[in-house]
Amino acid sequence: MRKPNGAAICCIIAVVSAMLWCAASFIGNDSPDDGRKEIFKASPNEISEIHIKKNDENFTIKNSGDGWEFVGADINTDSMAVNNYLSTMLDLKGKPLQGKGGGYGLENPAVTAEYVYSGGKTKTLYLGSKTPPQTEYYLSDDKGNIYTIYSSDGDVMSFGVSSIADMFIYGKDYEDIKSVEVSGKYTLVQDNGWTYNKTAVADENVKRRVTRYLSGMYANRLFAASAENKAAYGLDAPSESVTVTDTNGETESFFIGSVTGDGTYIMTDKKEVIYRVVNSCFDYVNYDIKAFDGSN
Repeated sequence: MRKPNGAAICCIIAVVSAMLWCAASFIGNDSPDDGRKEIFKASPNEISEIHIKKNDENFTIKNSGDGWEFVGADINTDSMAVNNYLSTMLDLKGKPLQGKGGGYGLENPAVTAEYVYSGGKTKTLYLGSKTPPQTEYYLSDDKGNIYTIYSSDGDVMSFGVSSIADMFIYGKDYEDIKSVEVSGKYTLVQDNGWTYNKTAVADENVKRRVTRYLSGMYANRLFAASAENKAAYGLDAPSESVTVTDTNGETESFFIGSVTGDGTYIMTDKKEVIYRVVNSCFDYVNYDIKAFDGSN
């Protein structure tokens, strides 16, 4: 066997040393060398309420002891999304900027978040604009200190109602749907095959155009059902409605508001919430029998 010469041994030692130095540098870069300091740290159990103010919405969630709830809105939270928010915001670090002053998008912050402790003490954070490289956000606290925080942390702080809400609206298996009535114009009934106003139609067309959307309907955005929002989204006097009856005789009605490029705005008779869904969910309100009879 050929033995390595001295030069080769020195080369190997140099490479290994370099690798160890790089590993140590990588491991140590997380906080002291990066200059990041603690901005806010708390346990979720210490916080009783969080007030969020954004340019387009204001809302509050409170700690009920059994989970987090929206205040003053008939909206359920998504526990995983809330936990994701809390794990980021209640253990927030950033890089301090020298001095205090204006600018950085903090004169009119994109997000103001007030965290209320159980004892009444508060901590308020303000999210400004992104840094020029677009890799971080500017942030200030209620003492006027200014930091930069990772872009991913700023994105979490930007969460709105739709980011932490349960977006599920409705879901029934195909075989559990008995009928679908559309604005008094027509009714689809399933009884050994589907009928349209008592005329037999193609089952596959009903599945493709209607019931597929009723098997699991989710919103892509939602809003509190205030009088102002109802008027803005065409739900103060909806012109179309859909009522679904299942095989147990239970019903749920959907009221159709504005149809826009962003989606269709709806409400149900079960919750005081405005949902935005993809337009195809309710395209069938304008269909006639030709859409179901097998000719299309």
